Amino acid sequence: MANAEWWENKIKMNRVRDADTNRLLREHGWEPLRIWEHDISTGADRVIEAYSRRRRSVGP
Repeated sequence: MANAEWWENKIKMNRVRDADTNRLLREHGWEPLRIWEHDISTGADRVIEAYSRRRRSVGP
């Protein structure tokens, strides 16, 4: 398997896993929010604030 093919499969499987995890969390009343490591030092606070504003405008 070529390196590009390996990464393509890995990313595909990660997306499948994440979608399943999101579904399970939502079924239990949670709203998933992922923040990547590199976002912490480059604006996670802005992401959280934007998310909070959206939740307030849409409601529970």
